[in-house]
Parts: sequence; structure tokens; C-alpha cells
Amino acid sequence: MNSQNNQITSPSKKNDKKIRSSHGPNDTHITLYLPPTNRRHVPLESIECADPRFKEEINKHINDENFLETDIGKHLERKIKPMMIDNGWLYMGYHSGAFYAFDCIEAYKCCMKHIKKKPFWKDMPDIKITKIVICGPSTVGRKSDHPVYGGKDYVLVGNTCEYRNQELKPNTRLQVAPKEYRRTIWEGINAPAEFNIEYDEDGEAIFNKTEFIDFLAQMMKTIIDKQVEERVGSIETATTVVPSTSIHQVEELPLATEIIAVNENQAVV
Repeated sequence: MNSQNNQITSPSKKNDKKIRSSHGPNDTHITLYLPPTNRRHVPLESIECADPRFKEEINKHINDENFLETDIGKHLERKIKPMMIDNGWLYMGYHSGAFYAFDCIEAYKCCMKHIKKKPFWKDMPDIKITKIVICGPSTVGRKSDHPVYGGKDYVLVGNTCEYRNQELKPNTRLQVAPKEYRRTIWEGINAPAEFNIEYDEDGEAIFNKTEFIDFLAQMMKTIIDKQVEERVGSIETATTVVPSTSIHQVEELPLATEIIAVNENQAVV
């Protein structure tokens, strides 16, 4: 058999990650499988507002299919998206009642270093991780008791070895508590579970891609702010993003964040 399964563990170091690798001599790309704790979420129902009018507006549109096209949806995304990106996460957008992100960027960097040391892969200078998948809690993860994937932080599978790792499937449902123990009716279904990695012309992975129109808008805002400041003096920013300390790593519980009213028309997440 030409393909191999290996794992790397170094219990002597606290921060070392346990990685299982499944690789073959004819691999052309690799998939990174992560446990569900690497998916972060902010459900709409968990958002608390100092000004009740914001909560009323959220509840008014909470079941809208096009929630992000509403004023409150756009407002929340403007606050939550940069907060998630600032935490070093991959923003995955809004889906079925919650904003999502993958805590996968550091995992990707760690695994890209790892593949340079593995048989077959270390002799393939162009091979890369091209996909990230969030799995179910019964497969990958330190707390999983799966006989193959349990106890591992990450699992790497080359494309020629996928047939031997069919238990690793995208998990689109959060592991929320049973209804009788939930504080909300939100069920966490249709959660994003896959991300295809694009690479730029220099071979660098692209996470949190900035659309040119967003970049242009921010650039114009900066120019205008500078011109106004030259005329009238220093400008105090109207809103401030409060760093989140309550975003939960474990998906068993609903996640709460806070919206603080700044004035009649603005709020801070």
C-alpha cells in the first residue's frame, strides 16, 4: 500500500497540536478537517440591546430570507463582521438566523507547515490545502472518542485518500442543547461547514477577501474624513466596536453578544 496514515503528537509541549495525516504519492491537493468548536456564531436571538427599539427591529425581520438586505441586517453585519475578522477568524456570513465565522486561519498556517514534513507531501512543493471542512463532534476533536480521529485537533486528507475517510463529512447543524434546556427557539441549522480556499498570484491563501467596491468605499471615507478634519479639527468616531469576550468556542450553548446604544440612530456590537 502506497498511501500512509500518520499522526504527530508532542505531549511535552502544551500548545502542540495533534494532527492526523492521510496521504498518498499521487495527491494533488489536501482537505483540512476541523472539529465543530472551530465554528463560531452569533445568533440573532442572543443579541441584547440597551435600546429596545433595536431588538424590536431585529425581531421584526428575524425570519426574513433576505435579512442582510434590511437596514438592521446591514447595520449588524457592519459591526459583527470586523469584530470576527479582528479575532483572527474567517467570516462566513449570515445563515438562517446567525452570523458565522471559522476559527481556521491559525489551523491552516499550522497545517501548511506540517505538510512540509510528511512523506510524499514534503516532496511536492506546489501541494496546498484547498478546502476546509467543519465536521461533526463524533469524529474530529480532542473530546471525541472516535477510534481514528478522536483526540486530534486537525485531520489532513490528501485527495487520493478520501475514499478511506468517508466518515469525515460536513456538519451543517450546530450541537445545540435539547429544546427543554434551551433559552431560545433557535436551532442552529444550515450552518456553513465548508470553505474552498483561493490563492493569489503569489501563492498566498486568501481569507476574508475584500471586494474592490468595499475597499474603494473605505478609501473614499478616509479621504473625506481627512479633508473634514483639516477644516474643522479632530473628528470623534461616532461608534466604537467593543471587542467581544463572550463569543463561545463550544457550540452546545447559544452565543450572546451585546449591542450598546450610542445615540438614537446608532448602536455598537
